[in-house]
Amino acid sequence: MNVTATLINLYHVCKREMWLHAHGIRMEHTSDLVTEGK
Repeated sequence: MNVTATLINLYHVCKREMWLHAHGIRMEHTSDLVTEGK
């Protein structure tokens, strides 16, 4: 795993989101339901 600036930033913001990002799990950006939840 390459440590990137994004991972370092996510580590400080939300460790769970950092783990998801590091494992290639991305949030769905095209869903209207996801847009409503943000």
